[in-house]
Amino acid sequence: MTIESPPVIGDWYKNDSNESFEVVAFDKTKGLAEIQYFDGTVEEIDLESWYESGLAANIVHLYYRLFLTLVYTDRRKDR
Repeated sequence: MTIESPPVIGDWYKNDSNESFEVVAFDKTKGLAEIQYFDGTVEEIDLESWYESGLAANIVHLYYRLFLTLVYTDRRKDR
């Protein structure tokens, strides 16, 4: 699944090399996203490269975040 939307802070993606990374910051005015790979490496990527690079949403991480959100919400309702 190729990315067609802007970077979302906290979301995980994969690059062409199949490396997972998280968007940790996004400056809309400068058009720059700061990304952090699983090994801790931090890089900046401009929006033009973002859309052209063939990035893909990391569905496993997205579903895991959804699962945690649902569990947390359910636990708060029990209080």
